[in-house]
Amino acid sequence: MKIEKEDGIVVFGPIYSNYETDLSVEIWIDGLQSSSSYPYQLIVNDKVISPSTDQVINTVPELGTNEEVKIAFGSCPHRWGLGNHNLSSF
Repeated sequence: MKIEKEDGIVVFGPIYSNYETDLSVEIWIDGLQSSSSYPYQLIVNDKVISPSTDQVINTVPELGTNEEVKIAFGSCPHRWGLGNHNLSSF
């Protein structure tokens, strides 16, 4: 995963999956500022995954602030998951 930060691009990984992990991975990310947005790219087998929309990580506000927080969870970015814009309400 590549994340675009103020001071340049940071790469997290590589991370590998297989059938034993259901072709799923967890990517641990650190060093991001609170209340910020970071564009990112997913890279699989040295190829950038190009979604139809921009991919952005929005970080939560600092503890103790009154900023509104919205949390979304999704899996399987295909016809049943986040990739199906007919199912998403945001």
